[in-house]
Amino acid sequence: MKTFIIGLAIMGVSLVANAADGTKKSCFNVSGMTCAACGITLKSAVKKLKGISTIDASVENKNASVTYNPDLTSESEIKKTIDSVGYEATPKSCEATKS
Repeated sequence: MKTFIIGLAIMGVSLVANAADGTKKSCFNVSGMTCAACGITLKSAVKKLKGISTIDASVENKNASVTYNPDLTSESEIKKTIDSVGYEATPKSCEATKS
């Protein structure tokens, strides 16, 4: 329970920091990822876009979340990049996850 509360506090600080520093977070369901190499391929492709701060891709959960500078790239560009390496990204709302 203590870990869960700490996790929520960190997420809250992270969301405030994102708003304060002008970054945006977009989340996607990603179909077609089947192995660890898929997550690495997706991350490598998205990191090449300008303005990417962080990217997390989960093969297990078939999703990805990307924090970026909206002045340098967009959710549609990120989706297009994920699709271009053989996966199918569908934008979704970013929800808090339980630890």
